[in-house]
Amino acid sequence: MLYVILNPSAQKGHAAQREQAVRAALQNAELSFELARTEFSGHAQKLAAAAAEQDRYSAVVAVGGDGTINEVVNGLLGSSTPLGLIPIGTGNDLVKMIDLPPNRPLLAAQRLRDGTPRPVDVGVANGRAFINGLGCGFDAQIAVENQRPSRLRGFAVYLAALLRALRHYQAPSMRVHFDGQTVEQPMLLTTIGNGRCHGGGFWVTPDAQLDDGQFDVCLCAAMRLDEILRHVPKVIRGTHARLKQVRMARAREVTIEAAAPVPVHLDGEILGAALQQVTVEIRPGAIKLLA
Repeated sequence: MLYVILNPSAQKGHAAQREQAVRAALQNAELSFELARTEFSGHAQKLAAAAAEQDRYSAVVAVGGDGTINEVVNGLLGSSTPLGLIPIGTGNDLVKMIDLPPNRPLLAAQRLRDGTPRPVDVGVANGRAFINGLGCGFDAQIAVENQRPSRLRGFAVYLAALLRALRHYQAPSMRVHFDGQTVEQPMLLTTIGNGRCHGGGFWVTPDAQLDDGQFDVCLCAAMRLDEILRHVPKVIRGTHARLKQVRMARAREVTIEAAAPVPVHLDGEILGAALQQVTVEIRPGAIKLLA
């Protein structure tokens, strides 16, 4: 028996229209399930935690985007109940790691039926878990801008948010400690990747693995506006590591200290709009992913 959590607010509210398709896909795959709809922010975490306490569910399935998945991960953390995915979101970053196309509920249901749970790593930042990535600085400012209502869909939502973020973000000095090393400089962004893709289509940490027990870290020094615009295509392709302003590293624990308050996101959700310190550690194999 699957416990399915559908976030009707996902994909800027369009996920509510997909409930019947999700139900039909699960029935077509001959899967038994119970479906619950979230009613408020944080509800998916509460539902997942309650489901994990019962022995009757073989997995808890998140139906929505990366934010919905993040809530369910936080609800399941510490339990042995696997996480299943039916991606219907705006960014759909995590599922790019497992070759699961978004908005294909029939295919996702078949993966739930035929897949085998495997342990994947989870990051924890200031007490909250993430499964795909954390960003501090400019990429988090994009996440802040992305909270605005928009008629755009898909990757266009994030490109529009990027352009708005360019007007608002000022790169402060950051001190980043990771595995015995320290980097201090004015920083455009610090991205900590468990997954490879961030912001709906930016391959910021293109070599990251979900199950290698370490983060991939991208440190990008402050740039002029024209440099940022010129290098955006490289980040979309994942070829930015060769830039002189970029340093890539791997680490199990990272501490970021900013000279001025900066936004921080995890899995596209705002951890804080004005933080000056965040400590991030990895928990290897903390979640079982059914995919």
